[in-house]
Amino acid sequence: QSHFKVYAILVVEKVDGSLCLVHGANSEQGYIGGAICAERSALCALRFIEKPIIRHVVVVTDSATPTSPGVLCREYLMSHTQPEVHVVMGNATSDHIINCQLRELWPHPYLYRFADRSDVVEAAKLVSELIKDDDEVVSAVGDDIRALRSHAMGVNYRDALDALHPIRFSAAVMFEDGTVETAWMLKGLEYGCTLDPVSQLVHQMEKRKLCAPCTPVGSTTNVHQAGLHCKPTL
Repeated sequence: QSHFKVYAILVVEKVDGSLCLVHGANSEQGYIGGAICAERSALCALRFIEKPIIRHVVVVTDSATPTSPGVLCREYLMSHTQPEVHVVMGNATSDHIINCQLRELWPHPYLYRFADRSDVVEAAKLVSELIKDDDEVVSAVGDDIRALRSHAMGVNYRDALDALHPIRFSAAVMFEDGTVETAWMLKGLEYGCTLDPVSQLVHQMEKRKLCAPCTPVGSTTNVHQAGLHCKPTL
C-alpha cells in the first residue's frame, strides 16, 4: 500500500555457537492497520531457532536515505535482545550507512518486557516499591500529576479481564479548562486488537487544549509509560 520496501536481517547466534541470518520484509494489506514491519517479520522467525541470540540488526530500504526501525519494531527488538546490540541502517544504494546501538533508538523500553506472564504482577509490585522509595521521583511529581493519577486509578478497576492479562492499565488527561477525561485498557482475546487507554484519549487531545500531560497508570504501580501503540501518535 505504501510502495515503500523495507528489508531486515538479523545476525543470530545459535545454541551451538554458529551464526545464521534471519530475513524479514514489510508486508501491507488493504487495511493499513494490519501491516507488519520487516523487523518484526524477521523477529517472528526466531521462534523456530532454539535459544537465539541477536548479535546485529540490519535494516535497508529502497529510499535515498536510511530509515530507522519504527516505534513498534524498536520495542519488539528490545523484547528480544539487549540494548547494546548494534542496528545498522542503509539506503537503497548502500552509500549511506548509519550504525548505532538499540539503546540510542529506544532509551525507555517497556518495563516488564522480559517478565513471564506468571511473574509480571510481582515485577510490577517491585517497580512500584522502588518508585515509592525514590524521594527524587516523588518530589518531581507535581499536584496536577497526583490528581491525574487519582482520576486514572479511579477507573482502573474497569480493566477487569485479568484472565486475558493480569496487568491493568488506565489513563487520565487534564485540559485547559480543568476538566479531566479518563480511559482504561480494552483487552482483546486477540492481543493485537487490544485498545490501550492513551490512544482512546487521543481524539479528545486533538479537539481540546492540554493543561497537564496524559498520565497512564497500572494496577500495581504508580505512573506508567504510555502504551506502545499510542507513542508515535502522541
